Amino acid sequence: MTTDMHQPMLPLWDEPPTERSDPPTAPLSLPGPPPIITAEHVTGPLGMHMLIDLGILIPLDDAHAYRRDDGDSLYGRAAITAAALPKRITSMTVCGATAAWVWHGGDFPATVDILSSSHHRTRVFGRPIRTRARRVPADQITSIGTLSLTTPERTACDLALSPIEEIRAHSWQPVIAELMKQYDFGPQPCLDILDGCSYLHTAKQARDVLTDFACIA
Repeated sequence: MTTDMHQPMLPLWDEPPTERSDPPTAPLSLPGPPPIITAEHVTGPLGMHMLIDLGILIPLDDAHAYRRDDGDSLYGRAAITAAALPKRITSMTVCGATAAWVWHGGDFPATVDILSSSHHRTRVFGRPIRTRARRVPADQITSIGTLSLTTPERTACDLALSPIEEIRAHSWQPVIAELMKQYDFGPQPCLDILDGCSYLHTAKQARDVLTDFACIA
């Protein structure tokens, strides 16, 4: 008796069994992994650490991660962010650093920024929820899947409205430049948005930051 040395590999993700009609009347649609991965979705903690070491998963904390492929796509990042939000704030709009991550990518942000007038003590994978009590018009908000977030133009404005120390610490100016390049808009739409934010104490600073891009253009 011979033994097949090429045994199929076990799946990386636990997937529920699917039923199949005979013959199938439509192509099968197998469910993929969830946006947020835990040890339960793979072959235990050792398997999860192995996938992180291989660069397949990107850790959010000691127990949660997301797939690198999802982090490299706009819709993947939106799904990750929507899944990360606590249920009571899933209907709120993300902004600032969080919206910038969805639109642009990079490292998952150190804070979860949302439009809200309430204070939230809950942390998201060890990261504080930072609220922004700002009046943002509906045309400066959009959605990707189930996630509500500020538009690229408004997101660029919000980054420019950050304290200057934060702009420097997080290198927001290159991110603003990348948002403009990737989503094909210049400084003027942002300056127009800031006309409606003159009540914010950092509005003048934000105009100065964005004017630098106008000079470059």
